[in-house]
Amino acid sequence: MAIGARPQVILRMILGQSMGIALVGLVIGSGIAIAASRLIQSEYHGVRGIDAAAYTAAAVLFLAAMLLASAVPARRASRVDPIANLKDA
Repeated sequence: MAIGARPQVILRMILGQSMGIALVGLVIGSGIAIAASRLIQSEYHGVRGIDAAAYTAAAVLFLAAMLLASAVPARRASRVDPIANLKDA
């Protein structure tokens, strides 16, 4: 903001970075979950380990929680007065 960025740009930048991290975590976590489900399925006969609806619901819930958790700090950062912060530093 001190070099001319608008608050909307700051908000979009912070949300984009946090959602990028969330997507990386989602991909890694999904891979681990699928591997663990297949392991459990191979050990216990009759147990169905992979449920697409459950994985989709968990992914949507995770992404919604991440968006909500990053929205508050992003909004706060977009409202910072750069002149006051530069004087305090």
